[in-house]
Amino acid sequence: MGHLGPFLGSPASGGALGQVFTLLYNDLTHADKAVSGAAARSMRRLCQSCGPQLGEPVLALYEQVTAFPRGHLDRRDELALLAGLSSVANELPSFDAVVRAAERMATPVAVRLAASIAAIQAGAAHGTGPAAASDQRREVRDRHAATGIQ
Repeated sequence: MGHLGPFLGSPASGGALGQVFTLLYNDLTHADKAVSGAAARSMRRLCQSCGPQLGEPVLALYEQVTAFPRGHLDRRDELALLAGLSSVANELPSFDAVVRAAERMATPVAVRLAASIAAIQAGAAHGTGPAAASDQRREVRDRHAATGIQ
């Protein structure tokens, strides 16, 4: 469906762009990952073709997608969707609107990144997690080096 973007963005489509976008959005939540992945990739193509017609309101989609249960969309499908929404943001009429859109899309990523960092730090503080494992490996290496064990 995404390949129909040039037609859907034209006046000849009779306003079908909104209907197709809604259809694809509904398919993003489909239980079958093949369907939701195809919808994400189609939505990317649609956003790339029809960014000016879709405008800033469509950027709320990424906030909604990040609220889906983790793993609902494969990471590559989520990235495809983000690439399409970035195309919409690039077509916004003013620099201020582009900056707002970029912040709007970056915020969910930053929140997840901060949560991951906090979890790693908490694991290190309690002697578990990747940071603690790295510290333990370093301690073993240091002990081996001090005793001449390789």
